[in-house]
Amino acid sequence: MAKPRMSLSQTSLFSREDELLVGTIRELASNPKVLGFIEDVINDCTPDKPYLLFIPETIHKPLTKSRLYKMVKDFLRDNAFGAKCHVVFISNVLGICPEEYAACETSNFKLFGGFPDRTVIGRTAEIIARYLEKTKNNYEKRMVYARGSYLETVKMASENSGVNIESILTESDLVWLKRLGIKWMKIGLKMPECFSIFKKRIAEITDNEDVQMKISEFR
Repeated sequence: MAKPRMSLSQTSLFSREDELLVGTIRELASNPKVLGFIEDVINDCTPDKPYLLFIPETIHKPLTKSRLYKMVKDFLRDNAFGAKCHVVFISNVLGICPEEYAACETSNFKLFGGFPDRTVIGRTAEIIARYLEKTKNNYEKRMVYARGSYLETVKMASENSGVNIESILTESDLVWLKRLGIKWMKIGLKMPECFSIFKKRIAEITDNEDVQMKISEFR
């Protein structure tokens, strides 16, 4: 007989060190450990890099094991951005998870369920807005490499906080991708067509002329 899964109202996020509890976005988002994690990040995270880069979370944990994160970090390191870009994950449960917090126990939850609804998007945007307000004097520039509800969430947070965030993927990029015969809904951020845009735009936003010259053959 299958072992019944306890609800988050009956136990903590982790019942044992080696057993991860799963839940829906709403269940996990209301857990005391998650709420404490959010407050710790907002109150204690003091960025020491000039550029903020938001990217989406991944199903697999820890977040820093994701293929997209590795691609981003490899590019940043290879082009002398490694010490300048602070990568922060957008999370529908945690709100945000700075890369240095990815090893924390709380950030390694397992999520199940469908796509975020308007309430979840609004909650996540509120958390991101708080972080943007708290760190408004820490970053020179802020960027987001995301699509769908993650991009919508960051845009909402930018509007709510009054802190500007530049989207790496623009409407003109979508037009160009469609001309290639690629349907946007099937495009992943890791695909070469998208990641080429990422590399080009990062160089433009950060005014890195050396990198711009290296990828000047783009398109």
